[in-house]
Amino acid sequence: MIIRRGAWLCVFLMVTALPAVGRAADSTDARFARARYFNARSELNRIHIQLERGFVQSPQWTAARTDLIAATTKLQSLRRPLIEDLRASPAYQRLWQRKYTLEKQLETAHTLPSTAARDAEIYALANRLLDLRQSLTQLEADALAAEPAVDQARQELVAANDQLQSLWDQHLRSIPADPSWQRAHQRMETARAQWIDAAGRFQEINDRDWDSNRQRLVSLGNLDGGR
Repeated sequence: MIIRRGAWLCVFLMVTALPAVGRAADSTDARFARARYFNARSELNRIHIQLERGFVQSPQWTAARTDLIAATTKLQSLRRPLIEDLRASPAYQRLWQRKYTLEKQLETAHTLPSTAARDAEIYALANRLLDLRQSLTQLEADALAAEPAVDQARQELVAANDQLQSLWDQHLRSIPADPSWQRAHQRMETARAQWIDAAGRFQEINDRDWDSNRQRLVSLGNLDGGR
């Protein structure tokens, strides 16, 4: 089928001009609805941040955070001299020197050409190095466990952290009950529904226009008679 040049111009005008009014109106509705939704969502986020800021400035949160910092400082002050004394001991120094030697051997082995024997050597060195590191860690853990004050300070730190986390969880659960948050959330949900509705109507008009223009094109081609 051959359609004359004048017929193509007629088809083009029908596709672009005839549904323009309906399409433009619904496209504008969809854009406005989308803008209202994002504005409402921004307002909800602003209220959320405002509530969070007010909470972290509350006396209860400030006191709990101060307790956590104090417990952390106390534990560190107890651990530091014990670990320093341990690391200065001959037994610890011997293990540390063996660890250092193995690290250098392993570093050198990685620079040599790879062979089956070389890979086996690297594997063995890595396992020995892992064992030494675990031994050093165990020495430090034993030194700290021998001091009751350290264990007490650790328990105080855990309790302070749990208290802070509990307060934060309570704050998060309280947000949906805040009247300002509820109103902003409702506005956002309403705007979301309006946006979905407007976008759906816009798509429906586009689909209807496309079907109508396709039918006009087919009809014009048939009237042309194949010329």
